[in-house]
Amino acid sequence: MPQLLFDPPICSAVPPVVVWEVESGASGVTDDVDAAEKAMLDALATRAEGRGQVRLAHLVRVGVGYDYGETLVTAHRKDGVTTIVTGDAWVTTP
Repeated sequence: MPQLLFDPPICSAVPPVVVWEVESGASGVTDDVDAAEKAMLDALATRAEGRGQVRLAHLVRVGVGYDYGETLVTAHRKDGVTTIVTGDAWVTTP
């Protein structure tokens, strides 16, 4: 698994999870980067247009949610064609 690029406020013994999401509201959590990317792309393929991303995350110590780290992959779909970009391209994708 890739090394984290942030220092989350959690116990270092707890491994990160992989979170995937698509603008349509589809999302999921897994411990497998490849499975997360496939699930994100499958969800994105059901739309004519949209964006999706796969990120590393840790559960927060207090409350509910995630402390997000590195974006591993960003994808955008337009006119039925999906383009995949390594890393964070969420803001720059159409």
